Parts: sequence; C-alpha cells; structure tokens
Amino acid sequence: MGMKKKIFIVILVIYVTISFVYADNKTKLENIRGDIKQIQEKQQENIGKIKDISQTILNLDNKISEIQNRVSLTQQKLDENKKKINQNEQKIKKKQEEIKKLTDALKSRVRVMSKIKPIDYIQIIVSSKTVKDFFSNYSTIKKILEQDRNNLQKLEQAKKDLIEISNELKIAREELEKLKKEYETQNTSLISAKKEQEKNLAAIQKDMAALQKLEDIKNQEANDIANSILALQQANGGYQGPYSGGKLSYPVNNPYVTSPYGYRLHPILKTGRVHTGVDFGGSMGTPIYSAQDGIVIKAGTHSTYGNVVMIDHGGGIVTLYAHCSSINVSVGQVVKRGSMIATIGTTGRSTGPHLHFEVRVNGQHTNPMNYF
Repeated sequence: MGMKKKIFIVILVIYVTISFVYADNKTKLENIRGDIKQIQEKQQENIGKIKDISQTILNLDNKISEIQNRVSLTQQKLDENKKKINQNEQKIKKKQEEIKKLTDALKSRVRVMSKIKPIDYIQIIVSSKTVKDFFSNYSTIKKILEQDRNNLQKLEQAKKDLIEISNELKIAREELEKLKKEYETQNTSLISAKKEQEKNLAAIQKDMAALQKLEDIKNQEANDIANSILALQQANGGYQGPYSGGKLSYPVNNPYVTSPYGYRLHPILKTGRVHTGVDFGGSMGTPIYSAQDGIVIKAGTHSTYGNVVMIDHGGGIVTLYAHCSSINVSVGQVVKRGSMIATIGTTGRSTGPHLHFEVRVNGQHTNPMNYF
C-alpha cells in the first residue's frame, strides 16, 4: 500500500502539472495573440496618423512656399516704399529750398515795396510822356504785382506740398512696419507649425519601431508556447479527483490588494488585458503561507513568474504563488494550510515586491477572491 500510495502521488503530481501547464500555456497563447492583434491595430492606427501628419506637413510646405512668394512680393513692396521714402525726403529737401528762395525773394520784394508809396505807381503812369511809355510803365507795374502774387501762391502751395509729402512719408513708414511685422508673424507661425508636425511624426515613427519590435517578441513567444502546447497535447490529461478542502485562507498576513483579478490597462499598449490573479502588497522577505492543505507540484523559476510555487489541493484546484524572493518547499512535499512556503520578492516580470496569487481550476485561472 505504501508503494501504491507513492506511485499515486507521483502520477497525481505529473497529471496536475501537465494539466496546469497546458491550460496556463493556452491562456498565455490567447493573451499573446490578443497582444499581437492589439499591436497590429495600433500599427494601423499609427499608419493612418502618419498619412495624416505627412499630408499636413505637405500642406504646410505648400503654404510656406506660398507665403515665401508673398514675402518676395512684400519685399519688393518694401523696397518700393523705401525708394518712395528716399524720393519724398529729396522732395522735402527741394521744397524746403524752394520755400527758402521764395521767402527770401518775398522779403526782398517787401523791402523794396515798403520804400515805394502807392502814389508813386500813379505818378509813374501819369508822368509817362507818350502812350507807349504809359502802357510800358503800366505793364511793368502789373508784372511786378502778378509776380508777387504768383510767388505768394507758390509759397502757399509749397507749404501744402510739404505737408502732403510729410504725411505720405509717415504712411509709407507705417506700411513698411506693418508689412514687416506681418511677414515675421506668418513666417514664425508656419515654421513653428511644421516643426510641431515633424516632432509628432518622429514620435509616431519611434512608436512604430517599438511596436514592431514588440510584435516580433510576441510572435516569438507565441511560437514558443505553441510548440510547448503541441508537446503537452501528446502527454496524458490532468487529474480530476475531488477537492478535499474548504475555503482558502489568505496567503499573507494583513492582506491588502494592490492589483485585482480581471482586465486592466496594459502599460505599453494602453489597452485592456487579463490579469490572471490578485497582487498582494508586502515588503521583501514577508512570509507567504499555503492557502490550503495540498501537495507542492512546482517549486522553481519561471520567465514571467520568477520564483514560483504551485500547490495542488485536489479537485483540480491549484494555487500559485509568484515573484518570491525565496522558496521554502520542494516538489512532492505535503503542506498544511498556513504553512510557510516562501517569502515575498520581486523576481520575474515584477515592478516591485509583492505576491502574485492565482487560483486555477483544471488549469484555468479564476478570481481568487471568490475562494476566501
């Protein structure tokens, strides 16, 4: 009987281990395939974004070319305005010289006229000896008066011209500054927009490269697991004996959940994926206890779980304790409910010290909180 019991335990361990590993690999394969699908969807989304951003950059390039043409025309106008300003400055200088000459001539005329009394004009006409002299003297006086009147009119017009030219000069300067500011604003805005789009494009292209690398890794993992499942499919089925225990006890003292069972946000893909167990917080070296009586079917390392312990409790129920810093049991060892089996750590794919605890039913993960 002793030998038969040992053989039965060995067979039980083998069956449960095969069943658990098969189901675990099947779940992993489903998750990885889901990851690959999400990666491909993200890649397609990024391809669409790249097309949109590339088109936006092309449109900005066209606008920049258009604004450069406008800038060229604007520069021509600026040059014309500068030329106009120079011309106006020359005109002002000439008008100032003209005003000075007219003013000097008028002052001279005023000085002469101030010495001649009005009666002298009449005397000049009356004293004419002949009709010819009369008309000659009259014509001379008339010309003098007309010249004075014309000089006064020219002086007034010169003053008006000076004011008008000064106003034109002011308008030209204001237009020059306005066009200059408009050019600088448009140029800065377009260059900034293009740089921002190029930055977005570079970020998406970097993301695409990371996604492609991740997809390659996931495809390799899927191939490895598929090969493992194929090998397991050639082995015997899992153990189907009755579950002998009751409710499970918590695997740690003062338990608090840091990450529950179920779907959660993937840290890379930013999409939901299944979390196959419950994470309990704890510091390095905190004791981990068996949740129920059972037999240790695995006590070793795993690429994802790190240092891991699996205990079969009968009836297809297996508990899993992952990321351990140390393991205190061995395969085939019978443990009691509350027995210390390991300590909390951060081995495997872990971001910090904690216990990842799973309850498997015939190899399928389920919510551990339903068993406490």
